[in-house]
Amino acid sequence: MTTAPRDSLVWKLAGLLRESGDVVLSGCSTLSLPTATLQQLNHVFELHLGPWGPGQTGFVALPSHPADSPIILQLQFLFDVLQKTVSLKLVHVPGSGLPGPINIFPFKSLRHLELRGVPLHCLRGLRSIYSQLETLICSRSIQALEELLSACGGDLCSALPWLALLSADFSYNALTALDRSLHLLSALRFLNLSHNQVQDCAGFLLDLSELCHLDISYNCLRLVPRVGPSGAALGVLILRGNELCNLHGLEQLRNLRHLDVAYNLLEVHRELSPLWQLAELRQLYLEGNPLWFHPAHRAATAQYLSPRVRDAAPSTPACLGLGPVAPPQPWPVGNTTETSGGPDLSDSLSSGGIVAQPPLPKVKSRVRVRRASISEPSDTDPEPRTLDPSPAGLFLQQQRELELMNSFRERFGCDWLQYRNHLETSGSSLPAAAEMPALCTSPRDSPGPGTVPGTPPPEEEARSPKESPQNMSEDVGLQPQQEGEKEQELEEEGEQEQKEVEAELCRPMLVCPLEGPEGVRGRECFLRVTSAHLFEVELQAARTLERLELQSLEAAELEPDPQTQGDPVPEGSRLLPGAPILVLRFSYICQDRQLRRYVVLEPDAHAAVQELLAVLTRVTATARSQLGEARDLHGGRFQCLRCGHEFKPEEPRLGLDSEEGWRPLFQKTAPERHGLRSVDHRLRLFLDVEVFRDAHEEFQCCVKVPVLMTGHSGEFLCLVVVSDHRLYLLKVTGEICGPPASWLQPTLAIPLQDLSGIELGLAGQSLQLEWAAGTGSCVLLPRDAKHCRAFLEELIDVLKSLPPAWRNCISATEEEVTPQHRLWPLLEKDSSLEAPQFFYLRVFLVEGSSTCPVSLLLTLSTLYLLEEGPAGSQAEPPLPAASGEASEKAPPSGPGPAVCVREQQPLSSLSSVLLYRTAPEDLRLAFYDEVSRLESFWALRVVCQEQLTALLARIREPWEELFSIRLRTATQEAPDLDR
Repeated sequence: MTTAPRDSLVWKLAGLLRESGDVVLSGCSTLSLPTATLQQLNHVFELHLGPWGPGQTGFVALPSHPADSPIILQLQFLFDVLQKTVSLKLVHVPGSGLPGPINIFPFKSLRHLELRGVPLHCLRGLRSIYSQLETLICSRSIQALEELLSACGGDLCSALPWLALLSADFSYNALTALDRSLHLLSALRFLNLSHNQVQDCAGFLLDLSELCHLDISYNCLRLVPRVGPSGAALGVLILRGNELCNLHGLEQLRNLRHLDVAYNLLEVHRELSPLWQLAELRQLYLEGNPLWFHPAHRAATAQYLSPRVRDAAPSTPACLGLGPVAPPQPWPVGNTTETSGGPDLSDSLSSGGIVAQPPLPKVKSRVRVRRASISEPSDTDPEPRTLDPSPAGLFLQQQRELELMNSFRERFGCDWLQYRNHLETSGSSLPAAAEMPALCTSPRDSPGPGTVPGTPPPEEEARSPKESPQNMSEDVGLQPQQEGEKEQELEEEGEQEQKEVEAELCRPMLVCPLEGPEGVRGRECFLRVTSAHLFEVELQAARTLERLELQSLEAAELEPDPQTQGDPVPEGSRLLPGAPILVLRFSYICQDRQLRRYVVLEPDAHAAVQELLAVLTRVTATARSQLGEARDLHGGRFQCLRCGHEFKPEEPRLGLDSEEGWRPLFQKTAPERHGLRSVDHRLRLFLDVEVFRDAHEEFQCCVKVPVLMTGHSGEFLCLVVVSDHRLYLLKVTGEICGPPASWLQPTLAIPLQDLSGIELGLAGQSLQLEWAAGTGSCVLLPRDAKHCRAFLEELIDVLKSLPPAWRNCISATEEEVTPQHRLWPLLEKDSSLEAPQFFYLRVFLVEGSSTCPVSLLLTLSTLYLLEEGPAGSQAEPPLPAASGEASEKAPPSGPGPAVCVREQQPLSSLSSVLLYRTAPEDLRLAFYDEVSRLESFWALRVVCQEQLTALLARIREPWEELFSIRLRTATQEAPDLDR
C-alpha cells in the first residue's frame, strides 16, 4: 500500500475534484499542480493501476468492477478525471520533488497546457498530446524554442507540425534568438515572445502565414521583424520596450490595426514614414520615445499617417495613441493601454493580466474635446479661405497658394526666404500650412460628437493651465488655434534672432533628402547654410524641418555617380539621372544624424553643389584647426570626473590591456598604509556604481589577496574592499585587464557592525575574520606580514570611525600556540624553555608549471610540509607526536583549520640549497637519505625576498651547529621546470 503522505494527497485531490470536477472537465477552470505532486501521483498510479507499456499512448480504460480497497477506488477516480482534463498548469518549485522525470502521461485530453519553471529535459509524455494542443504557455523554462517544439522536451523525438496549436506564449524565458522550429506552428494565430533577450528574428516568422497577433515586446530588437507572407493576416503588432531606431519594414503589414512601438529609440518623426502605407491602422502607441517629447508631436505624427486613417480617426474608439474620443474611465479594467491589448492566455502574471490602476487626478475645469477643420480661416492667410470642403474647392485653394508663392519667388529671386518676415509684417505673408492635418471636416461652430454641452469657449479654455504631455497625448482633437498662433510667433521670433546673429554663407539650395540605405526620396526642401547651422526648410511655410550644427560636421563630399561605377540603382530610390548627390557626415552620437544625403535639384545643379562644397569644406577645415588648438592648449589630456586622474588618449592603455595598469593597487612590494587607500579611477567608479549598496557609502581601502572560505574547496583570489559601511569580497574571475566588471564578481558583503572576531595568524601571514557571532568566517592569505599588518591597521581604523550606534567592541587578537593548537603535536618541547621553538612560513610548492599552497614548519630537528584547510573543517587523523610523547594522550583538536602532513624530512638529511638569479623568490632544498641512499627535493616559492633570507637563516644555524661545517648554497641562472 501507499505511504501516509501519498494517501493524504490522493484523498485531498480526489475530494477537490469531486466537488469542482465539472468546471475542470468542461475547461472553464485550469487544474494547477506542482511537479512534485504530479510525480507522487504517477508513482502511485504505476504502483496500483499499472504498469503500462512504453507504447501505451491512448486512452486507458480501467476495470469497471469495484476494488477491495477505498484507496484503489480513489485512484481510479483520479486517473479517470486526469485523462479527461482539458486544461493543465504545471508549476515547478526548485528544490522540491523527486529527482526524475515529470510525466504527463495521465493527461490524454489536454487542449491547454501551461508550464512554469518546468525543466524541459525532465518533461515526458508531450509527444503523445502535442498534435491536439490548442494553447501552449511556457515561461521561465526554455533557452531555445527547438527544445520544446522540435524535441518535445525530454521525449527527444522529432515532432511533426503542431496542427491544432492556435496560441503560444513563450514570454519570460531566456531566448536570445529564434530558430527553424517555428515552421512547425503553421496554424498559429497568437504568439507572445515578450520579456526575452531576442536581438534579431531573422526570417523565422515568415512561415507563420496565419499569425494575426504578435507580441515581441521587451526584447533587444533593433529591426522590425519580418512576418510572412507579407504580413497579410497580422492585425496586432506589439514592439514595446525594444531598441528600434526606425520602422523600416512596417509598410508591408497593410492590414495592421494595432501597433505599439512605445519605449523605443525613435528620435525624429520622419522615421514614421512607413505608417503612410498602413490604411487600416486604428491604434498607435508612441509614448516613451524621444520624439514623443517634441512640442508638436501630435501634429508631426499625423502628417505621416495614411489619409484614410486621419479621415476615420473621429469615429474610432481610440485615435492612434493620440487619445480616446471620450474621456477615459476613472477605473480602467485591464491594462490594454499599458500592454497594448495582449490577450490573457492564462492566470499567470503576464502582460495581459488584469491590473487595477489608481484613479485619474481630478481637474478643476471641464475639458472639452475640440476638432479643428481644414476649412477654418487663419489670420496668417493673405485672404480668407473657402469653406467649401469639396475636392474642387480644395484644389482651387491650393492652386491660389502656389500662384502666390511663385509670385514671391519672381519678385525676390532665390533670396525670397530672407524677406519672409518683411512679407508677414506687411500683411502679405506666405500661406502657412496647418500644424496638423485635420481629422474631420465639420465646421468649427457645429456641434460634433466630442462636444460637451456647457463647456467654456476656446478663449477661456486656452487660459486654463497647460496640459501635461500625457494629457496632451490623450486628447483626440487638435491644439487650440491660439496655441498654434503662439507657437508660430515663438518660432518666428527665434528665427528672427537667429538671422540677426548668424550670417548666410550661401544662397538657399533646392534639395531632396535621401532616407534610409536604399536612398528613398523624401520631401523636397531648401538647404540653408549659416555661420553656425545647416537648416532644412519647408518649401511653402518656410518652417525649419531639421537643424544641424556645423561644429559637428566632419566631412562634406560628392557621392560618385552609381551609373559611372556600374552599380545598379536601388529600387524605390527614383534618383534623377545625372543629379549630383551631396553627402554630409556629422559626429553625432545618434546614428540617424551621422549621415545626410541630398540630391541637388537646382537648375544649375553641378555649380550649386560646388558652391555648397566650397563653403562646407572651409567650415570643416576651420573646425579641425580650432579643435587642434584646443587640444594643444590643454596638452591633449583628459580628466576622470570621479577621481581627477589625468591621462592622454594616445598613452598606452595599460589599464585596459594588462595588469600593469592596475598598479600600484596590485603591486607585490609591501605597501605603506596610504597605498591601500589609493585606487585606480576606473575601479573606483565600478565600486561606486556596481558594488556599493548605499548612496552615501564611501571607499576606504582595498587589497588583492587569496581567500580561504568555509564551505569552499581551496583558496581563490579576491579583491577585499572596505567601505565605511561594509566589507566586500570581489572574486577575480579572469585575467586582470579591461573593465573591472569583466573580471570582478561580487561574492560577499559583510556589514562592519556584524564583525565579531579578527585574528592575526601565525607569523602575521594570515588574517581570520568572523562575523554574525562566528556563523561565518574566512581567512585572508597575504603570506606577507607587512601586507597583512598594514591592512589590519586600516581595518581597525575604519571600525573605530564608525558611528557609536554601529561601533562594535571588537579588537584584533594574535594566534597563540597552546597545547590545544593544531601544530602542538609536531613541536619539540624543551623543558628549559617556556615555549617551543619553531619557524612557520606559508609558501608554495612548485610542481612543474603549477604551484600548490602549503605551509613550511621548521623545528629544531625536522622540516614539515603541511596542508591546511579552512577554519571549522573536519581535521585529518591526529598528527603523530614529535618525540617520545606518543604515550601521552593527544589533546582534542580545536576549532582551528584542519592540518595534515604532506611530507617531512629530518634536518640532518638536508644536503644543499639551490637559489636562482632570475627567480629570487624560488629555492630548492635537496635531501639525501643515507640509509635508503635516495635523493629528494622540495621546490618552494615565497612571496618576497625577505622571507627567503629569514628561512635560510633559520635553516643554516641549527644545521651548521649539527655538522660543524657551512651549509652548501649554490646559485643557478633559472629554475629547471623539467626536474
